[in-house]
Amino acid sequence: MANSELTLTMIGTRRTPWALLMSAVLVVNTALVRADVLNVPADYSTIQQAVDAALDNDVVVVADGVYSGPGNRDIESGGRTVTVRSANGPSSCIIDCQSAGRAFNLPFSVEGFTIVNGVASVGGGGGIRCTANTTIRNCVISNCAAWSGGGVESGLGRPTIDNCVITGNTAEEIGGGVSCRDALITNCVIANNHAQRGGGVHCREYQAPVFRNCVIRNNTSDTEGGGVRAADSSAVFSNCTFANNAAPMGGAIGVWAYNFNASVDLANCVFWGNTADAGSQLHAVTDTDNTTALTVRYSTVQGGAAAVGLIGPVALVWGAGNRLDDPLLDATLRLTAGSPAVDSGDPAFSPGEGETDIDGEVRVGYCRVDMGADESPFLRAGCIGNGQTDACNIADGTSVDCNQNLTPDDCDLSGGTSLDCNGNAIPDDCESDCNVNSVPDDCDISGGSSADCNGNGTPDDCIADERDCNRNGVPDECDIAGGASVDLNADGLPDECQLYVDDDNCPEQGNGTPANPFCTIQNGIDSSFDGYEVIVAPGMYAAAGNFDLNFGHALPAGETRAITVRGTDPSDPAIVAATVIDAGGM
Repeated sequence: MANSELTLTMIGTRRTPWALLMSAVLVVNTALVRADVLNVPADYSTIQQAVDAALDNDVVVVADGVYSGPGNRDIESGGRTVTVRSANGPSSCIIDCQSAGRAFNLPFSVEGFTIVNGVASVGGGGGIRCTANTTIRNCVISNCAAWSGGGVESGLGRPTIDNCVITGNTAEEIGGGVSCRDALITNCVIANNHAQRGGGVHCREYQAPVFRNCVIRNNTSDTEGGGVRAADSSAVFSNCTFANNAAPMGGAIGVWAYNFNASVDLANCVFWGNTADAGSQLHAVTDTDNTTALTVRYSTVQGGAAAVGLIGPVALVWGAGNRLDDPLLDATLRLTAGSPAVDSGDPAFSPGEGETDIDGEVRVGYCRVDMGADESPFLRAGCIGNGQTDACNIADGTSVDCNQNLTPDDCDLSGGTSLDCNGNAIPDDCESDCNVNSVPDDCDISGGSSADCNGNGTPDDCIADERDCNRNGVPDECDIAGGASVDLNADGLPDECQLYVDDDNCPEQGNGTPANPFCTIQNGIDSSFDGYEVIVAPGMYAAAGNFDLNFGHALPAGETRAITVRGTDPSDPAIVAATVIDAGGM
């Protein structure tokens, strides 16, 4: 316990026998305790020897060089919370496991190494195996192999894997690059890995790993999830780029629910150049009683929703702000000048404290986050020529984007993307189009393709908005005004849409007119269409057909109707009292 202070305090009075003063209080000032630095190879010849000598919070610093052989692989700390880091970063400090073991079994932190040729003969994690809430930072893990997690496996805890390159690793079964239950993986490149399932990453078993600002590219799987496979997992991806991954199902990501619910949430991501026989970009499967959910928002997805394959009851939420256009990535998957992914991410996105893009640059460069792992240095000039991007102009209210295609309306119109048939400076695709013929209602009317008999601005063929009880394609009020229908009681409903029932004065074959009413209420209901009224005369209605009324009886398949059954004057208490349905206790 170096640099510690020991204070001995004697407590007593004049009368206290000196023997009693042996009751003492020992006070240790631990504020002066500090971590020691142990150097390899200056102080210890192998990394394991230094770790064995370290106490909690000590730091093992490894000098430049290539480290191999016993003591420089399968390194463990015995549960102590130490940090092992290189002196000058991964390009200068290499651990070569020589296919004889993995580099680290981690309940501790590792920083700044290149790890190659690791093999896990037992368990997962060919390069590193994590068993606690640890940190792996600024490492390159390459050419390692295991049954699970060729590069890294996280079986316990929630490790942080930051600013690492995990490339060229293989897994016999799951997670060529990484296999994890729970993890925070940020600013990493996961590339050129291979596995039976989950070529780049395999997320598993009821945990919620989070990926931010990562590039996941050129990974392959023999079955599903070329880039990532999420099985019984709830994975979250923000500002990640998935490119050129391949699998039979789910080129970029495959989501599967087997024993637990599974979900993947994707925001501000780019999916481009991934390939699969089913779901070239994304694929989701539910083959149990559990649920699978896939949410995509503010992301560029090559092929759009058509590039998402679904099997079983899957909840696909195709959210706001998604794009299909080429993000114009360069060979390193950075955004080039003019990329439509610039300033196209979620307008509500706020970066976390210290969060950067894949290059360590500020995460939101202008008014709005970019899509993908790279925050572009290029300002994509806005179409209105005020020096701001379209997204910024829309965000601050300078421009309106009624159709939410991330282009100002006036540019949609001037560029021919949208039409404006009535010259009101509003794109036609933002105007009311009740008959869904891609022509605004007022242009339908002014152009003569739709009539508007009552001058209310709604085409007559929009029956959902105009009452047409006799189903002749003309609103009821126009039938009455034009003389095509009679409305003797002036209630706004054509008389042919009012059927009458009078048990005391009905002929054997009534037709529902006032002169020839139906004998039963059910006859009136069965003869009605949507919008009809069945008017029941005063009397006692006790015979069959006047109770247990069925409003769906005799209704054509797939058709619905809303009808009214009433007395001759619902406002007159005497008539109401005289109009009785007697079900006879049925």
